[in-house]
Amino acid sequence: MSRISLAYNYCQLILAGLCVPYLLGPDVARGQELTLFSGSSASQGIEANSYSWLIDYRQGILGDFDASVSWINDGHFAADNVIHHRDGLALMAWYNLPIGAQDFGLSLGVGGVDYFFDSEEVNGQSLDIHRFAPLASADVKYSWDPRQPWFLQFRATEVFPFRDPEQLLMDFGVGYYFGSADAEHIEKLPSWNSVNSATVDTDRFDWTVFRGIGRINTFTRLNGSSYATEVRWSEAAHFDWSVGFLDEGYSSTLRRSGFTGEGWIMTSGVPAGARWRIGMGLGFGAYADIDYKKPSPNSDTAPVPLLAGLVSPTLYIKMPANLVLRFVWDRVVTSYNQDADIWLGGLGYRF
Repeated sequence: MSRISLAYNYCQLILAGLCVPYLLGPDVARGQELTLFSGSSASQGIEANSYSWLIDYRQGILGDFDASVSWINDGHFAADNVIHHRDGLALMAWYNLPIGAQDFGLSLGVGGVDYFFDSEEVNGQSLDIHRFAPLASADVKYSWDPRQPWFLQFRATEVFPFRDPEQLLMDFGVGYYFGSADAEHIEKLPSWNSVNSATVDTDRFDWTVFRGIGRINTFTRLNGSSYATEVRWSEAAHFDWSVGFLDEGYSSTLRRSGFTGEGWIMTSGVPAGARWRIGMGLGFGAYADIDYKKPSPNSDTAPVPLLAGLVSPTLYIKMPANLVLRFVWDRVVTSYNQDADIWLGGLGYRF
C-alpha cells in the first residue's frame, strides 16, 4: 500500500471517529462500561493454544442496541516456520437479548477488527502487516448486586481473517459500569440520550506533561524512554480536542518525534464541584513525525517527515487544586513496519 493511500485511510478513520459524538448528540456516553478480559486462543489449522486478552469499552446506543470499541490480542502461534502475533482495534454492534433479568445479561455482537499482524520468519526478519477481519461474539454478563457498578463477564469471539488462520477466543473479564447506580445496566445499558450533562465541566483546558516508555511493535521489541506534552480542550460534555508533542525515545532502529492532534470520546465527564473523579476516553488522531533513523529515499542521511495514525485509550483522575493525573496508551500506526506502543503517565493542571 502506498504512503498516500495509507494516509488517506488514516484520515477516513480519524474523521469517522471524530464525527461519532456529533452524530449521536452532545449527551453521548451516559451508559458505558469498561471490561478487562483474559483467556485463551485456539487457531484453526494449528494444533496449539495460546493466551488472549482484550480491553473493551461499551456504550449504550438505543433500546437493546450497544456499540463497543475493543483492543484484542490473539496471542502467539507458530506455523510453517513463521511466528504469528496478531492484535488490533475492533468496532462492534451489539444486540442485548430481552430476557427480563436484572442480574444477568446475554448479548450477540458483530463487527470488524483492523489488526496488526506481526510475523517473524526463521531468518529473523520481522514484519508488521496491517489487515482487516470480520468477527462475531457472544457475551454473558452477571452481577451479584445490580445496584453496584462491578460485574463479571464471559465472551466467546470468532475472528474470520481473509488470508490468515481463523481464531476462537474464550475470555473471562471483570467490568465496571460508569453511570447512575439506580439505572439498569446488566441486561442492557442506558441509551445515549438519557443523560443530563448540565453538571459536567466544559469549555476548560488542561496542560499535562508526560513521561513513559515506548516499544516498537515487532519481534525485536526495542524499548526507549518517551516524553510528551499535551494541551487538551473540553469541547463538550463527552468530547475533547488535544494537540501535543511526542518524543518516542531512542533505540538502535528508531529515533522518532513530532506533533500530535487528536479528538477524544470521553466518559460521562467530571461533575462540577467533585473533588475526586475517575474517567476514561478513547482518542483518534494523527502524528506528524520525523524518524531520524529513516533517511529519505533520495538521501542517505536526511530524514523525511511522515504522517502516522494514532489511537489512544486514556484514564484520568481529577484531583483537588485543579490537578489532573492522566495515563495514555498511544498506538502509533505507520506504513513501514515501525508501529509502536507508548505508555505514558503525566500530571496536569486544569485551567
